[in-house]
Amino acid sequence: MKEELAKKIIEDVKRKYDVVSERFSNSRIGSWAELDFLFNKYLEKDDKVLDVGCGNGRFYNKIAPKADYLGIDSSEKLIEIAKRSYPKGRFAVADVLNLPFENNRFDLVYAIGILHHIPSKKFRQKTLDEISRVLRLKGTAVITVWDIWEKTARRKMVVKEAIYNVLGLSQLDIGDVLLNWQGEDQFYFHSFSLNSLTKLCKKSKLKPVQFGKISSKKGGTNVFVVAVKQS
Repeated sequence: MKEELAKKIIEDVKRKYDVVSERFSNSRIGSWAELDFLFNKYLEKDDKVLDVGCGNGRFYNKIAPKADYLGIDSSEKLIEIAKRSYPKGRFAVADVLNLPFENNRFDLVYAIGILHHIPSKKFRQKTLDEISRVLRLKGTAVITVWDIWEKTARRKMVVKEAIYNVLGLSQLDIGDVLLNWQGEDQFYFHSFSLNSLTKLCKKSKLKPVQFGKISSKKGGTNVFVVAVKQS
């Protein structure tokens, strides 16, 4: 994918999240029980934690009672909701491609449901490079993405887009798909396999220590990787 198009998609995703912020927030009230192990197992007392793509702050109550929490998101509207919902929390608008933090600052970084919105191999790798940069040595990154392939209709759309790509009829990359989501058309997603996600982590000096799929009672599935920063 050309960099110019990738940048336009990033801005479009940000704009759409601002548009659907209230609707999206109402559909994301609190943490899902299926994700609890990602907090119970890896969150240590007094950890410095960065919640990348924090959205409406729904994981605040999972993290803040035990650790030093900071949530960031590119959507100004979602950050407004997070601040309103959790007035004692720390939330800020920030760009995951250029995190405004010094090296080795955090013990733990959560990136839940964000990487599948990042277009192009270059920018997905840049995202993980930034997460790795702000993690201390042997710090932990917890990353989840949608399993786009789980649903037949979406799988067909990914395959169709891939065929267009091979034929030179699409500017998107193989694995990309534009979905109608949260009432908005042409919402960008990238479909990951577990293998492709672990490979990206390794290139950013993040060694996977646990990985797999998480099935939600609501019917969705997420691919996840827990990785430790290496020297």
